[in-house]
Amino acid sequence: WINKKFCLPILLDFDRIENIMLTSLFNAILALLSLIIFSVILAVYDSTIFWIFIIGSALYIICVLFFWEIRKKMDIRYYEHLAQNQSQWVEFVTKITDIKSYGYGNAERHKWENIQAGLFKTRVLMLNIDQVQNVITNLIVSVRDALVIYCAAKAVISSSMSIGMMAAVLYIIGQLKAPLTNMLHFLVSLQLFSISFNRISDIYKIK
Repeated sequence: WINKKFCLPILLDFDRIENIMLTSLFNAILALLSLIIFSVILAVYDSTIFWIFIIGSALYIICVLFFWEIRKKMDIRYYEHLAQNQSQWVEFVTKITDIKSYGYGNAERHKWENIQAGLFKTRVLMLNIDQVQNVITNLIVSVRDALVIYCAAKAVISSSMSIGMMAAVLYIIGQLKAPLTNMLHFLVSLQLFSISFNRISDIYKIK
């Protein structure tokens, strides 16, 4: 079991953890600072637009978190298929003489084909999950932005906000989008970090 784990998939786990620790954490800190600063400025300009943005962003985050458990199961399944695929290649190389001598190459080929089919199905499922999540989150973001523009335009018409203030509010909203997206990517990375760390910890516990 340990030999199967010490192959390509476990190396991918180490790369994932290194990438999160070196890049994602720093980007998340900068994104959090930007979110705090621009949120305060937006609240000062217009509290109604601020709360629309907060509620819309909260729904956006909830939608992403909803797919966490599904993403975790898919990641574990994908890891298992990668481990099986790597083990099968190792078996091919180490037992190539026996395979030729005893003529069970067809059985090994069918086993390899089944593993490849499992990998393909898992990749398709992961892509489908990402597409569904993107459609829902894009819908939430579009509705949120439309409400923000409507409230800003209504405030200009009622003379409670100047055109310059509306432009400033829309600029602030634009500046808030990128940090919010970075924070959500960091939350997803944290879950993947946890999955990879647990897999590596299991190996060291068994050793």
